[in-house]
Amino acid sequence: MSVAPQFLTDMAHKGLGLEIAPYFFPRLLKSEHNVMYTDMIGNDEIQAKAAANPDRTMFGEVPLIDFVWTPGTPLKQCAPANLLFDYALAAHVVEHVPDTIGWLNDILSVVKDGGQLCLYVPNKQNSFDHFRRETSLSDLVGAYVERRSIPTPSQVFDFVSRSIVYRKNTETPLEGTKFEDWDRAYTDQDAINLSIETFVHQKYLDVHCTVWTPDSFVETFRKVTDLGLMNIDVSDPILPGTDEFVVFITKRGEPRIKQDEIANPDKETIKKLTKSVEHASKAFHECNDRFRKYMDEH
Repeated sequence: MSVAPQFLTDMAHKGLGLEIAPYFFPRLLKSEHNVMYTDMIGNDEIQAKAAANPDRTMFGEVPLIDFVWTPGTPLKQCAPANLLFDYALAAHVVEHVPDTIGWLNDILSVVKDGGQLCLYVPNKQNSFDHFRRETSLSDLVGAYVERRSIPTPSQVFDFVSRSIVYRKNTETPLEGTKFEDWDRAYTDQDAINLSIETFVHQKYLDVHCTVWTPDSFVETFRKVTDLGLMNIDVSDPILPGTDEFVVFITKRGEPRIKQDEIANPDKETIKKLTKSVEHASKAFHECNDRFRKYMDEH
């Protein structure tokens, strides 16, 4: 029996697809669609992880992945050689990624121009992230420039200290309630301990690195495109339920500002960056001088 809604089926009819980290709940079944699976861990580890998870029995057999996306290795080097997909899908994965822009561009590197990436994203308005701060454009840019591979101590602390115990279809609505009204899974002491552990051991802790509403996601990634960090079109959000939303990202081409150029700029890039920094510095000092003059006159 198909688990795919019509908007996914319509996308899947466009050709060969790639589903990222389907675990025990693939949104597109191989028996119905021309799709490959990838994950950050191999089949043996996935099967062991699933065997220890009591919820997996709700969804049946755990599917086998076709290839491993080795952490720290570009997806293009892990996928079958020279293979480009017509579309890709990641359900409830993007929020776990420290460098969202870099990760999305990595996926799009194996998608044809004009192809789509479909994302299922938790809606903070109806989830345990309800009382957390929404992710900002500056958060994304910082992670992209740093090529962040693990959550920051602040992301860990925010997740652990501000998450609540909340279950789908609970009788108590989140809207209008206070953080103090809800049970917490962790204490503030847990939050600081885990933040320190992440930093000291440079350890990846599986937290929600980003927090989104449908509108904030679309608005922010349209700004990311305007900055040249991605070259995409972002659809309006679809709300299949109250606790998640879906967006379609269409690849238009390569980003204007590439991550490799930031880390290892050539002479021309350095020249452009230097000119930009000098212009920004001059503008800042001029603005500061005008502000001081205004304060002196008033």
